[in-house]
Amino acid sequence: MQYLTIDEYLKLLGDDVRAHRLGMNITQQATADRSGVSLKALRNIEDGKNASMKSFVSVCRTLGKLDWIAALEPPTVTRDDFERFSRGGPTKRKRASINV
Repeated sequence: MQYLTIDEYLKLLGDDVRAHRLGMNITQQATADRSGVSLKALRNIEDGKNASMKSFVSVCRTLGKLDWIAALEPPTVTRDDFERFSRGGPTKRKRASINV
């Protein structure tokens, strides 16, 4: 499996943000205003350039892409998960027997 570079991922994300915004027929300026970010910040996101996570999340919320934000959330760890991890997993490993 070949992984994309960070710059390639940012470009793909930016392309998706732009495509979604255009599909909603909203201008860059209106999106920036509704998101509470600068026009330059929105352009940076859409161009796959350096942008803050706060700006990205704000734009996603404005465009109704809450699923994109949820995809960034770490998985929920329960107390049972933590206890299982601290015990070394669901079962203890057994040493191989020397007797053949």
